[in-house]
Formats: sequence, C-alpha cells, structure tokens
Amino acid sequence: MHKIYGAFLSLALFMYTGNAVADPISDLGKCVDGGSTVSECYQSEARRYVAKIQEIYDTYAKDEFFNDFKVDRAASNTEKFRRIMNMWKMYAQNYCNLVNYTSAKAQYEDEDRDKCLYDLSV
Repeated sequence: MHKIYGAFLSLALFMYTGNAVADPISDLGKCVDGGSTVSECYQSEARRYVAKIQEIYDTYAKDEFFNDFKVDRAASNTEKFRRIMNMWKMYAQNYCNLVNYTSAKAQYEDEDRDKCLYDLSV
C-alpha cells in the first residue's frame, strides 16, 4: 500500500512541477473570456490535466519499482497504470457527483460538478 501512495505522490509532484509555469486560473480566465461558459471551461481544463497525467503514466509504468503491484489481474505495468488511472477517474467522477447531489439537497448554489472535477484534476 505504501508503494501505491509513493507512486501517486511522485506523480502529483511531477505534475505540480510540470504545471508550476502554467497558471490554471489564468488559463480558465482566458477560456471564459473566449466566450465559453464557466462549466465548459472547467470541463476543458479538467480534461487537459487528465490528458497530461495519462501521457506520463507510461513513463512511470516502465519503472521496475511497480513490478510488485497487484492491480486486478493486470500483467504489465502499463496495464496496471491504465487501471489505476481509470479507478482514479471513476473515483473523481463519483465524488463530484456526490458533492453535487448533497449540495443540491442542501440548496447550495455555488457547488458545481465540473468545478469539482477541475479541482481534483489540478
């Protein structure tokens, strides 16, 4: 279990340092200024960040450190990372659906599922 936390931590640090130059709020502002809705911009930015993550997980999958990981019945490290990423995406979507549901029940106006997905992706 510690190995998987270490993998996600190193992936998060890699993503953080890779995005340190880009300002997600500025990019979001440019999107909105371009005529898109805030929701569309959150969706676009979340997809962009998830795509960046997916681009680099193959690099991590080549590391022998992950040979001992047990993810379902995946044999290759690439398949293990693909499944881990799919599990993460499913978690994020379900989490944001729950946030949206509970805020709707409590009648909070400021909770947005797309913003939640964006926040989890950055």
